[in-house]
Amino acid sequence: MTSAAAAVSDRPRPAVPLTKDRVPAEFIGKARTLRALLSSADSTYDKLFEVIFARFRPRPGFIPMPRHAFLARVPGVYRDTMPRTGRLRLTATWTNKELRITELRARGNTITALDWDDFELAVEIAIHAIVIAPTAKPPGSGFREVHQTVAGLGLHALARRYQRGADQNDTAVVRDLAALGTACAPALAKGGEFRIPVADGGVWVGSKVESYLLVRTYIGPEMRS
Repeated sequence: MTSAAAAVSDRPRPAVPLTKDRVPAEFIGKARTLRALLSSADSTYDKLFEVIFARFRPRPGFIPMPRHAFLARVPGVYRDTMPRTGRLRLTATWTNKELRITELRARGNTITALDWDDFELAVEIAIHAIVIAPTAKPPGSGFREVHQTVAGLGLHALARRYQRGADQNDTAVVRDLAALGTACAPALAKGGEFRIPVADGGVWVGSKVESYLLVRTYIGPEMRS
């Protein structure tokens, strides 16, 4: 099993054609600031993930058998301890002798253009999920861990959301990132181009590239009329 830190840092940058239309510097600055906030939470998240879950990860010659009473406390510890910055959606439960945690997070990353030798600062949306069922058979089969990027958008696309959105504050932008992440599963299954609507009437626009949804831009509600 790979750790959350390894899963993120070792993940290849997705390739996507990037438009070069000029976005006002004000909105590029807002996008850059939000990405910096998300990135500052990433290392803390990865370190705390290991603190909480490394002890439960099977390894050669060792299959952990944690007590149920201990596992029952983990959802609350996770919910209260992990950074709230970047959290888009969280489910954390202990039921029927099984621990299940699934978190959708916005994180800092980079993307590489098809025709560039350089890269663009970006935000990714990633799923972090873990299941621990100590009594599963055969022993050790009850530990499952997933760290998967499901969407990515460069600074240009994120800045378009600030520029064109009806509400331009960070809370509203993060809400719209959550809408993007929540809609990823059907868009990935369908493939090709996607248009994902958000609360203010705007849409994220892009296409599936490899196993990611790559956002090209954001179209505001007034541009759709």
